[in-house]
Amino acid sequence: MKPILLLDSLFVVNQKIFLSPAVRIMNPTMLGLGIMDTYIHWDFNNNCIEIDHTNGNFLYDDIEISRMQPQAGTNVGAGTALFAANYVSGDPAYQTNEFHSYDLVFANSFSGNAMFSLTEFQRIILYNPQVYSGGVYGALYTENTGYLNVFSGYLWGQPYAFYLNNVGSLVIYGSNTGGAGGVLSNLDYVHIDNYDVYDPLQINGNVGYIHLYNVNSVYNLTLLNTQGNSAVTVAKLKIGYLNVSANTLTLSGPSLITINDIEVDTFNIASGTAISGQWVNSPATPAVPSSGTAQKNTNPYPMDIYVTGGVVTQIATTKSSGSTYVVMNNAAGITISGQGYTLQPGDSITMWYSTVPTWFWLAA
Repeated sequence: MKPILLLDSLFVVNQKIFLSPAVRIMNPTMLGLGIMDTYIHWDFNNNCIEIDHTNGNFLYDDIEISRMQPQAGTNVGAGTALFAANYVSGDPAYQTNEFHSYDLVFANSFSGNAMFSLTEFQRIILYNPQVYSGGVYGALYTENTGYLNVFSGYLWGQPYAFYLNNVGSLVIYGSNTGGAGGVLSNLDYVHIDNYDVYDPLQINGNVGYIHLYNVNSVYNLTLLNTQGNSAVTVAKLKIGYLNVSANTLTLSGPSLITINDIEVDTFNIASGTAISGQWVNSPATPAVPSSGTAQKNTNPYPMDIYVTGGVVTQIATTKSSGSTYVVMNNAAGITISGQGYTLQPGDSITMWYSTVPTWFWLAA
């Protein structure tokens, strides 16, 4: 399919453009001349442009809408978007499709859902999206999508910059977000780098891995917090190079956030900064190694190890500096009744036994 080219003008859409082709099409594309040249205006309570997910003629497509400025009228209400691909139960064809957008700017306010409302794409790539106060979720509302990449742009919204649910991988680089930040729910992998943020990233569901680097803010900042009332889990958080010049840096929320593994790099934050909230380190308990084999505390925080049962002859701890201390010695062997030992990060514990004991590791 040849691209639809929109020239230097204001294009007024009077009713929803619903794309449901009767024949197979490849890579439907709509291009304007630029954000200050091509304007798309609609003023009815529905999506401006929508594709039909039930139509098998959309298959392995690279769909693109770029280089223009949407403008929403006062009659554009809840649940609407400039471009939508809404979820249709039982239709997997759209999972082969990709969506791209370059230089699309939503400069005016509207009370709809988001600039893009896209579900179940294989990949979504947004280059320089700019949404200043466009809808509840600003730039993007997406669910059940494989990969999402956002490069540069202003992801602002009222009250959120974006909403992501059940997304395999999210990469954001060089973006600025306002409003109340983005909502993350049930993501496998999140990598955010070189990111200017006003308000927090809301966690509304479990996330496998969050990598936050080069995050900048000149405001009092809650970097990550829970949105809803249910406890959530982050399997691993890697965080560093935060340039926060305000008085507070708070990782918190109204609900319990469990982080199983935390890796912290360089912080550049103001004097008096606090890290606080209902945060819990919940590391896994490693398997008991064979008799005489050391087990290191690889967590970045102290651990209390509680040993019980078995027939144990000796227990020793080794500091990260190399110094070893025998903390229990009984050549005849005894059954452990629940002794506790503390390991700092990098320390190791070694047990000698004839019958294997059990143990439990708990963050100190």
